Amino acid sequence: MADTIDFSDGGLQIASRKPLLADTLVRIIYNRVASDVSLEELAQVQWCLYSENTVRYRAGLSFQSQATDRNSPL
Repeated sequence: MADTIDFSDGGLQIASRKPLLADTLVRIIYNRVASDVSLEELAQVQWCLYSENTVRYRAGLSFQSQATDRNSPL
């Protein structure tokens, strides 16, 4: 589980209690606004840093499935 900090067409920034390793692929499952359908994205961790102010890890992820248009409802 992670909190979304920033979301864009190319990826997102998250806050997590656990560190994520750079270049790792992660699966993101989320609900669209005003929809009951969950979507799944494949994202690659670009960076991950510990924030002493928030006592959490912040990570930047880039979407991998967007280039192939393989976003799929679960």
